[in-house]
Amino acid sequence: PAGHVLQVVSFETTDAGSANPNNNNVLLSPSLQMAITPKATGSNILIQFNWGGEINSHNLVFNIVKNTSTLTAGSARVNVLGAERWMGLTMAMKAHDSDFDSTPQTLSVSTMDKAGTTKDTLINYGVTVTATANVTVYTNRPAGHTGTDNYERMASSIILTEIAG
Repeated sequence: PAGHVLQVVSFETTDAGSANPNNNNVLLSPSLQMAITPKATGSNILIQFNWGGEINSHNLVFNIVKNTSTLTAGSARVNVLGAERWMGLTMAMKAHDSDFDSTPQTLSVSTMDKAGTTKDTLINYGVTVTATANVTVYTNRPAGHTGTDNYERMASSIILTEIAG
């Protein structure tokens, strides 16, 4: 029946890395991606992601992209009106300007892909970030991570839930 959960898939990573969007839309590094093969036609996909890390600018937005083949940063965005690169689902808050070295931020986002699915057709979802020049996005680590005390490490995750339409 409509509204019932048909399946849930998830991925979590503690791998640390960084990405430099520099006026482009790029997939997060390390990658925060997950694929789902819908069990029914017309389902909706609830997409949830949790990100932890540090950024050195206010000028960026996070998006979710999807594709039925190879996922790229240029794949179709989910629930974002307009093609401008500055349109996004959310932004990260640069909360500790005076402590950029060792105080990371966290971000939790949920959105529903209501585009409808086709049974047995794989859909890839991934988290992207778009920013101005000279921006670095550190994932699962603060900027100054040295693997010692006072430099927090974290986990990021993505969860996809198929809901009958």
